[in-house]
Amino acid sequence: AAARSLCRSLSSFFWTSIVIAVLAAISGFVICYRLEYAPGASIVAVLVAMFFVSVAFSKLRTRLS
Repeated sequence: AAARSLCRSLSSFFWTSIVIAVLAAISGFVICYRLEYAPGASIVAVLVAMFFVSVAFSKLRTRLS
């Protein structure tokens, strides 16, 4: 859902979703390691944060266009 709000074409949607997933997994594991949280919860928290940032960015982009 985060990638869909950022992309206009199917190919960019595909690659953006892969990048978001990899970044969320890496960030979630780093948070898990440093703060001693559950890895699944950390990854989900990162994905939720990325979703809200992408929605905010999408709304900002439509206002400026």
